Amino acid sequence: MKTNILLITIFTIALSNLVYSQQFTPQYTSLGSNGSTSPFHMISVNKNTVWASCSNPNATVKEHTPNLITHTKDGGITWKNNILPAETPNKFYIACISAVSKDSAWVSSVDRMDFFKRSDWKPKIYATFDGGDNWIVQNVPFSDGYGGQIHFFDHLEGIVFASNADGYFQVFKTYNAGNDWKRLPESNFPKIESAREIESDDSYYAIKDTIWVGTMGRILKSIDRGTTWTAYKTPLTDKDLIFEVTFSDPLHGIARYHDRGDYFSKNMIVTSDGGENWSIVTPQGLADKIFDLNSIPNKPGEFLCTSYSNNAITSNKLYFSNNNGTTWSEFGQMHIPGRISLFNSKIGWISEIDPNTSKIDVYKISEQIQSSTSTDSKN
Repeated sequence: MKTNILLITIFTIALSNLVYSQQFTPQYTSLGSNGSTSPFHMISVNKNTVWASCSNPNATVKEHTPNLITHTKDGGITWKNNILPAETPNKFYIACISAVSKDSAWVSSVDRMDFFKRSDWKPKIYATFDGGDNWIVQNVPFSDGYGGQIHFFDHLEGIVFASNADGYFQVFKTYNAGNDWKRLPESNFPKIESAREIESDDSYYAIKDTIWVGTMGRILKSIDRGTTWTAYKTPLTDKDLIFEVTFSDPLHGIARYHDRGDYFSKNMIVTSDGGENWSIVTPQGLADKIFDLNSIPNKPGEFLCTSYSNNAITSNKLYFSNNNGTTWSEFGQMHIPGRISLFNSKIGWISEIDPNTSKIDVYKISEQIQSSTSTDSKN
């Protein structure tokens, strides 16, 4: 009997490894021969095209973020890497990236990033229209700060969301691919509730013409491509920074927040009515904190997240939820998964953030995403 159990166990492990190999295909961007950089904020434009800014997992401060962009237009078979023409590459900070095709992408950044010398900051918007061969700087007349979030709805119309200035939210819009940017008037926004109400870099999510942005305790929403905005209250206070927002469809969304600066927090609020009402949820089944959270497009209430832990035994996992973040189950064990970007429920990419795996820095998902164990799909 023990022999049979052993054989069954071995077969189960082998089958599990086979499923893993089918679901996750290792890919290599050649960003760094020593694995010092890896894809960070990734944008899946279609089943073949992905753009990503790059991070340095060894960095201890943001000033060390490299000015690198990588992208593929053949599903990850080959990758092309670009260097943005930064004035000070060692003090360069990429806040956000947006892309609409294999040729057109925009990057919001800060040159000479020094948290102790804000007067030296040089906020910049870079754009390419030839697949990264050339990058141009677009003029955005920021009153203060920089564009922490940039999003293009199509090849011409886009917005840059920056820190508030002059007593109201600072959003710039373009209708000609960024050749001209104009700040939207104060009348287009709700009143700022407190001086500390700011938004976090890359803390937005968009579906077609609708976009949601997290601030200090509130969610801002626009249904007309970022032109006019409405603010919705949450159970949080103006001391709780909402730093990640994602929606699986126009109704179901999750936002992560922290009250003490913990980026890896698994504190969550959820909505099932498009963001008008939010409730705090305590996620069940997550062994660790969250590194990244992302929705599964067009799958109401379905989400993926990667875990974070200092314990190598419990970390490096991918989790799945199909009940709007209430319960989670393991979807797969990867080496050290990082950021998630999904084009649909069958195709997506997850970055590998271990500097020791120099020949693997991204995994491609190429099968239907579903849980190994069922969770209640009711909200």
